[in-house]
Amino acid sequence: MSDRFQQKWDQFDESLDAGTPASVTFSESEVTSRAVNWINNDGPDFDDARICIHDGYGEATGTLRSWGIFDVKFKLRGTVELRGNRLLTDIEDIDIGSVPDPLHLWFEGQLEDPIEEGLDNLGLEPHTYTVILTEGEIRIEGRP
Repeated sequence: MSDRFQQKWDQFDESLDAGTPASVTFSESEVTSRAVNWINNDGPDFDDARICIHDGYGEATGTLRSWGIFDVKFKLRGTVELRGNRLLTDIEDIDIGSVPDPLHLWFEGQLEDPIEEGLDNLGLEPHTYTVILTEGEIRIEGRP
């Protein structure tokens, strides 16, 4: 699935680079596969990652491995926006499993920081994008 995501993105990007408006649609499984590939190769210490797309927002769930002591289940809810060559996230809500209150903010940082860093390094071309989140899929419309 991760390869299919990349093939679709490459075709989309080639059209935009050639000066032609284009769009691409990804399923939840394609987006999840791409996220898992990133996590396994360069990303944060997450397990069981899954992306669910709903009308107007997305959710990411998984397990944060921390120090080998705490394995904490999490659920993030928010939106994404492609602006120029950057993917911006707006994480609106974070649910973290059984974590003592004094450690809650630290765990939030352990979730948000690596995600933001990874998204800063996507290598996107500076095009104009519109992201549309609908139940089960994400559609990206682009203009050169």
